[in-house]
Amino acid sequence: MAINKKGIFFTYAAIALSAVIILSVNVYKTYEMREDIEVIGVRINTMNNFIKDVEQDLEKGLYISSFRAFASMNQYIASNGTFITNLEESFNELILEGTLDGEELSLMKYSTFTDWANKIKIQADKIDILVDFTILDVRINQSNPWSVYVDADVGITAE
Repeated sequence: MAINKKGIFFTYAAIALSAVIILSVNVYKTYEMREDIEVIGVRINTMNNFIKDVEQDLEKGLYISSFRAFASMNQYIASNGTFITNLEESFNELILEGTLDGEELSLMKYSTFTDWANKIKIQADKIDILVDFTILDVRINQSNPWSVYVDADVGITAE
């Protein structure tokens, strides 16, 4: 009978010890997962704020690049004495590449829309965000003699 009491005691002790080990592992895993969730939350907020800033920066970049492209076209017309025959193609070349008919224009140096996108990529690298821009289309539209609207379709991939 004394053996049975010892066996029951060791069984209860083993069950209690197992329960303590299981509980401590669960508490540790819960704490570890909570830390991971916090890190992921910070990363998502950082990415979200970055994308909002990118949208604003691309708008500003498009405005500045467009303004300089129009000024560059005026400079080109004044220096060459010829008009621009295909406005949309010439505008796209200026705003994306900084050239007009293959000729580099000084006002567009480091101010193309492509340059703006590359500057944003550099800033993204500083906060470990991989971002890629695909400029799909740039359009100009004139609603009245004094207003010109420039629209751009840009694909953004961020991770």
